[in-house]
Amino acid sequence: MIKCLIVLFLVLTCTLANKLPEGLTSCSRSDKAFHDCLGKAIEEALVAFKNGNKMFNVPPIDPYHIVQIDADHAKGNPNFNLRSAFVNLDVLDLSKMHISRVATKFDKKFGLKFEVLIKETTFVGNYTMNGKMVVLPIEGGGRTKILLKNTKGLFDLRGDFYEEKGETYIKVTKFKFHLEPNPATFYFEDIFKTDARLSDTINQFMNDNWELVASAMLPGYEEKLGETFKDITNNIFSRVPMNKIFLE
Repeated sequence: MIKCLIVLFLVLTCTLANKLPEGLTSCSRSDKAFHDCLGKAIEEALVAFKNGNKMFNVPPIDPYHIVQIDADHAKGNPNFNLRSAFVNLDVLDLSKMHISRVATKFDKKFGLKFEVLIKETTFVGNYTMNGKMVVLPIEGGGRTKILLKNTKGLFDLRGDFYEEKGETYIKVTKFKFHLEPNPATFYFEDIFKTDARLSDTINQFMNDNWELVASAMLPGYEEKLGETFKDITNNIFSRVPMNKIFLE
């Protein structure tokens, strides 16, 4: 009896893992409204996976918890010769993205692009940072809160097709995204450890010049988060054949 139950459990698990979770929309590539459908389907998926999905090995995405992320901000702007590390960082309200202007490619290679609008998202956690911001020396650490409002973003996924057990699957090899908030506010506790007044001055400088700071600092986070989002996407794509996600 126990063996029969184990076999039944394995069959059910394999069957369920071979299709999208209940409540998610599959869109037909032959439909004229395919891209509109796909935009709504992505929004549905963000809500459906808000609390995570163990079967698809997807962690909760709202809040999305990051154990650690390191970034080199000199790539974004040479005047920001900074390195930062965030620990136990929570990203709030990712499930509330609005998706628009979806484009796809299925010829030889896989491609998916879409624009997003996020009214408000917040990064909260612990940080360390060292280097130089313009002429200001930085060596600090503590709590941080970054608030992005009215953020426009572009997501760009590229990948390959592969065959397994007679089915075609997608493997995402590149996941890039770019965020443009309007505005952004920054708070870094004790960003200048030995002088609380100078810490306040640096935080004020960052908020007075939020466009400059965002353009310098966000690319470092985008690059690292892109790798994380790629892994989450592949957890889903590796379990569901392409023609059950993107119907013919």
